[in-house]
Amino acid sequence: MSLEPHLTIAGNLCSVHKYHWPPPVRTVKHHILPKELGGPTTPDNLLLVCDNGHYSIHAFMDARLRGFATPKVTKKEQHYAELGLARMKNGYVNLRPQADS
Repeated sequence: MSLEPHLTIAGNLCSVHKYHWPPPVRTVKHHILPKELGGPTTPDNLLLVCDNGHYSIHAFMDARLRGFATPKVTKKEQHYAELGLARMKNGYVNLRPQADS
């Protein structure tokens, strides 16, 4: 049983580019808040992306963190990169609604 059922890939679907033709060789689980910075491996912190999308997200994040000119990326790639940067800046907050105590 998969821990992240929403991350199973159907055909050639990735979170960034949606449909590919030809289908991507592989897809990877991208941590929105990087694992190295304490990002959990939970469904609300993971995206299933193709290698190209994964590289582009990280390249954008890295350039922004270092103060370099950002590479040309798609709006989706930029969105997910900026989401990760915002989580780094503000501290990771679990996106799931909390149960009332």
